[in-house]
Amino acid sequence: MANNPVQGLFKRPMPALVDEELTTYKFDLFSSYPNPLADDPKFAEYSPQPLYQATELFKLTVSTADLQNPETTSVSKVMLAWDRVGPWLPWMKMGDRPGYLIYSAWGGKVASVAELPLLIQDEINTRVPLFKNAAKSLLDRDDVTSWIYFKQNFDAYLKGEKFPIPMQEVE
Repeated sequence: MANNPVQGLFKRPMPALVDEELTTYKFDLFSSYPNPLADDPKFAEYSPQPLYQATELFKLTVSTADLQNPETTSVSKVMLAWDRVGPWLPWMKMGDRPGYLIYSAWGGKVASVAELPLLIQDEINTRVPLFKNAAKSLLDRDDVTSWIYFKQNFDAYLKGEKFPIPMQEVE
């Protein structure tokens, strides 16, 4: 997956399970939009389907005390569960073969890059320093899906370059 930025603002209340210690937010996304690769014949072997369709299921668990403290600007601990069912990724070159991918992941908040596994630290420090820090606010630019990223970097893909393509932080 190579998509930056992906950002959003929740404009309606999110369901939450709240108890004395933990609050868990649940939100499910059901995406369906025109496939940005479908109209170009050079991408027929990569992703010819006219629609991109996927389901993503998120659960974020945080400290209830952090949420109730008006002085808190950032929660101390986050636990995340993410599941996704979606189409083959374009770089897999599966064309119109039937099938889909299932992702299941979990994670949490770390205080710094130094708390991440060494492999991820190395990638961030040497190839994609853009991922060292989260944006402080919504960025004034369009989201980039993995399909758009693939299209933008198709020549690099054909040359066998490692994805994501190295990129620097943008102020």
